[in-house]
Amino acid sequence: MFKRILLMGPPGSGKSTVGEYLTSALHLPLISVGKTLRNLPADHVHKLTVESFMDSGSLAPTNIVAGILQERLQQPDVANGFILDGWGRTRENIAFYDPKVDVVIYISLPEEEIIKRITGRRICEENGHSCNIFETSSEAPLSCSQCEGKLIQRDDDTLPVVQHRIDIFNKETLPVIGDYLMLGLVHEVSGLGDPTTIALSILNIIKKGNNG
Repeated sequence: MFKRILLMGPPGSGKSTVGEYLTSALHLPLISVGKTLRNLPADHVHKLTVESFMDSGSLAPTNIVAGILQERLQQPDVANGFILDGWGRTRENIAFYDPKVDVVIYISLPEEEIIKRITGRRICEENGHSCNIFETSSEAPLSCSQCEGKLIQRDDDTLPVVQHRIDIFNKETLPVIGDYLMLGLVHEVSGLGDPTTIALSILNIIKKGNNG
């Protein structure tokens, strides 16, 4: 079984949802780079630096993030493996720190589906519940189905922002996936369909792996 797993995919591909399923099924810790940075202990040497970048909407320096991730992957709970989400987005990431994964799961998704999933997302102002206006069978909902609260679109879910994120993925992350492909580590899985079905397909790939 593959035990050191890297999840990759474009925005909207469902990596977080799949990761939660896999961590439960495989009993391996899910390491999200974003959550790791947000949850740094108060006395961590880089806590204030990372917070200042994140609060301003900027990315923390790659060398600092790489060091933090390396620390995290040396903790006792990852001795038997891990599921990593949020690293390898650029070649610079891997140049600073290569986690030496057994397998890369690339969840692919057509551009039109990425746009549909993200630009169609609406959030309830009252309770934070989300829905997608393109997934309803009737007219687009105007209020939350749970509490009748107002539905809003987040600023980062607008078409220009989503298109920019797609462009960055194509320019910076696809080359990294190509590098892993040359090493024979990539298994591509379609991100279309039910998340549970997608996760089960990935689980089958991981369990058939012969590197662990």
